[in-house]
Amino acid sequence: MNLKKSYELLKEKGKGAIERGNFQEAEGYFRQTLEIAKRLGSTELKDLSICNLSASLIEQGRWMEPEISELRFIYMRTKDKKTARLATYHLARAKELEEDFQRALFYAKISLNLSLELKKEEYISSSYNQLGNILTRQSYFKEAKENYKKALNFNPKPLLYSLILDNLGYIQIVLGDVEEGISSCLNSLKILKDLNIEEGYLVYPYMDLCLGYLENREPKLSLEYGQKALEIAENLNSQNKIKNILLLLGEASALAGELNLAQSYYGELATYYPNIKLASDFLMAFELRKVVNFRL
Repeated sequence: MNLKKSYELLKEKGKGAIERGNFQEAEGYFRQTLEIAKRLGSTELKDLSICNLSASLIEQGRWMEPEISELRFIYMRTKDKKTARLATYHLARAKELEEDFQRALFYAKISLNLSLELKKEEYISSSYNQLGNILTRQSYFKEAKENYKKALNFNPKPLLYSLILDNLGYIQIVLGDVEEGISSCLNSLKILKDLNIEEGYLVYPYMDLCLGYLENREPKLSLEYGQKALEIAENLNSQNKIKNILLLLGEASALAGELNLAQSYYGELATYYPNIKLASDFLMAFELRKVVNFRL
């Protein structure tokens, strides 16, 4: 097999791993495509490989890797709109995770404009979803909702559709449309399970359903979904998600009258804040979820 065919084969395997949520596996494939691109002496293929590799690194929480810093230079020098779009999209994602939301929005808007120029629906949909995500993390919930609704209008593929639907569901719950939000999250979860992908994609739908049923005063269902979310978050060692889920589980346990269980969850939550005294009685007295952004 010649090098160009090997490149294409490995690229497709990497994209498949991304879609399954196996970002470490995807990294391996994209590092191989990068080496082949260097051997071929192709700047175009090298830039595309770095964009793809960056996606796998960012989703592993490694947005400080040297490849990420190359994205800005790729955007500035490439004449290929698709590559420019990928570079700015992944730059926006990296800046979002760094909580540099001003730069995240800057690059996300460039990516959206390039997506519109390319007239590729999957790109447009994912860019609107990205804008929604950044706005959600800033607690601009109404603006985020509009972007998620736009994202759904561009016929996203099942995986992206399910992720957008869950994002929208979370916003609906936060804005008080709880029944509608629960329905959105349940539909998202069903699609994700049908796709049989890595469990990392499931943590948000489970967590959002935990929140939704808590808001709906259905603590048993809230606990059921929250406990599943916590198990996945612990497997992923996702500290922020674990903290958010523990808070929800504490409130759900208290609402269910399971005070010992509530104290257990709050006690575990307190271990993440060693310099702050978090009394379980205080936590049970206030609905802290009302002031917490569960996308941070």
